[in-house]
Amino acid sequence: MRNIRTISIIISMLAFVLLLGGCSVFKFLDGSQDREVLSFCTGEKVNAMGETSGMERRRIEIEQRAKEQVNSEVSKRLKAEKEKSGLDGEISDLENQVASLERENRELKAEKVKSRLENIAAKVSLDLDKVKIKVLSGSGSLASALEMTKHLESNGYKVERTDMAPSTDFSRDKVFFRKGNNSTAKEIAKNIGSTAVAAPMTWKSKFDIIVVTRNKDFAK
Repeated sequence: MRNIRTISIIISMLAFVLLLGGCSVFKFLDGSQDREVLSFCTGEKVNAMGETSGMERRRIEIEQRAKEQVNSEVSKRLKAEKEKSGLDGEISDLENQVASLERENRELKAEKVKSRLENIAAKVSLDLDKVKIKVLSGSGSLASALEMTKHLESNGYKVERTDMAPSTDFSRDKVFFRKGNNSTAKEIAKNIGSTAVAAPMTWKSKFDIIVVTRNKDFAK
């Protein structure tokens, strides 16, 4: 039992010395030649260098993969930003096109309204040209008839004749109309003002409208 313990102690000491002494211990223990010891030590160094080289390669590979991944992410981000920039440009173009279409639409509407108004004005003017109007002075002075004629013509009406009325007892401006000219007579009366009133003719005339100016003195 004591011998076994002694052997164990010796083996432990040898292992410790081996760890401390390295290659020289082999030479001391078994009488190995320098070449054999050198070969063993060189092999150990080569193995260690090989492991170091392998670790270096793995490190380089890891770094390379990391760089590739970073480059890939950067490339994706740049691509996304480029696509976003392109979309922003397209959106801006579309907004400009919409604004342009809205502007053209407003212009077309304005032109259409203007054209319709011009057509209506032309039609009204044509209708007014067909209406035969005579203006008579009911004030006893032709000046009032001339003034009324000037007023009507400035508003698009065509006066064919100006003369004196057979009487001067008109307290208001009268717009007499022949059958079928009621609306025109009311428009003329409205155009003249609150002093005018429309009334149908009770006599035959070649004129469609006869306007008689009021006598201001009679009105008093």
